[in-house]
Amino acid sequence: MPPKKENTKKIEKEKQKIVEDKTFGLKNKNKSKSVQRYIKGVQQQVFQTKKKPEEAKRKEEKEKEKLNQQKLLLNSIYQKTEKVKKINENSAAYDPKKSKESQKIDIYTDVRDSKNDKENDTIDQWDINKLTEVINIRHKNVNKTDIICKYFLSAVENKQYGWFWVCPNGGDNCKYKHCLPQGYVLKKSEPTSNEKDEKPLEDIIEEERTQYINNGTPVTLESFKKWLLERKEKKNIKKDDQKEKTEKKGKTTTLSGKELFTYDPTLFIDDDNAANTNEYEDLFYDDDDNKEDSPEKKNGINGDINENGKREDDVPINTELFIDDLDDLDELD
Repeated sequence: MPPKKENTKKIEKEKQKIVEDKTFGLKNKNKSKSVQRYIKGVQQQVFQTKKKPEEAKRKEEKEKEKLNQQKLLLNSIYQKTEKVKKINENSAAYDPKKSKESQKIDIYTDVRDSKNDKENDTIDQWDINKLTEVINIRHKNVNKTDIICKYFLSAVENKQYGWFWVCPNGGDNCKYKHCLPQGYVLKKSEPTSNEKDEKPLEDIIEEERTQYINNGTPVTLESFKKWLLERKEKKNIKKDDQKEKTEKKGKTTTLSGKELFTYDPTLFIDDDNAANTNEYEDLFYDDDDNKEDSPEKKNGINGDINENGKREDDVPINTELFIDDLDDLDELD
């Protein structure tokens, strides 16, 4: 044991030397915080290299102890429940669909055959009819028919047959069968004549397509381009004919915007100043606005201005025309 302590002392001395070498010349600068942080970082790197794996081992041991404690707790909890009855793995789980199917009445079996209750079926409660039935069953002399009851069939087709359905032909005493044979198809489920005759849409399209294969020409790029050129030529010919007819009648033809552009594209302005409003100021200029260069103020609207500052076309105003109107206004007060 003592040699191990010597080894630890040697390791600590070596670590101190490493720290001194890395922090050589920084002892006089201990006042600065950055130097102190650097020295602490070096010491932690050197002295705590072997502490990290030891701490990891300690954490693993603690986690193992926690897991063992949890297992012991679970075992102690479930000790008393060991004798609980376990469900058999082979037992089928509950299926709601199957339960509904079992609740539905079976069309292919006669319910009257399964109505004989064994608990109440005793000799003391038998009637004469019951005795005759038992005797006939023993001797196999029962007069049974394979004919299906017509009332039963109509009830099944109209969705009226169920657990509470009673046959109008004597109820349970009806001699005909109240079940369908296997493979029997009802009228409502039979395909109609129209459905049999109707063909699918794909077959009809194929039949019509085969009729036009021999007569038509295959469409290619060249044939399509030719067709477009011919169509454009026909349109141009029609337009020329219409123009000639209108000219003969003496009517003037108005050109569209597209035609004007093709005729003379310089008529159209497509620049930044295409919609400049300064060019249209004079058109929308009002009389009340003061404009220095306006010819209306210099020369008047309809004539020139005299030396006295009056227009030649000015008309004198007759004030007597407005006297009556002023009297009417006084009466309103």
